[in-house]
Amino acid sequence: MAKQVLDLYELYNLVVDRGGLVDVINKKLWQEIIKGLKLPSSITSAAFTLRTQYMKYLYPFECEKKSFSNPAELQCAIDGNRREGRRSSYGTYGDMGGQPPLLPLQNFQNFQGTSKSFGF
Repeated sequence: MAKQVLDLYELYNLVVDRGGLVDVINKKLWQEIIKGLKLPSSITSAAFTLRTQYMKYLYPFECEKKSFSNPAELQCAIDGNRREGRRSSYGTYGDMGGQPPLLPLQNFQNFQGTSKSFGF
């Protein structure tokens, strides 16, 4: 599969416009996010990869700036998604000692236009 560049700024805005990460997970809005990012629909792991990247790089920022949810609510959404027969290999905050990865806020000062390359 070809490598795509993930626009973290656009990903953040698409998720926040839909109520934040917990709402996107609970309402199963990943296909809307994928379309908004103009990613090929043939990428079967896109939702998992986007969620993983969002949790790693953007969720702490969302919590700090928007307060849509907290890590416990995120864990409940992930667990609920699993109970509905979704893949059980999703990462959890429990795997990280119960805490989300914390990033210094200065990492987000130049947030606009930030992108990350990952293999799709």
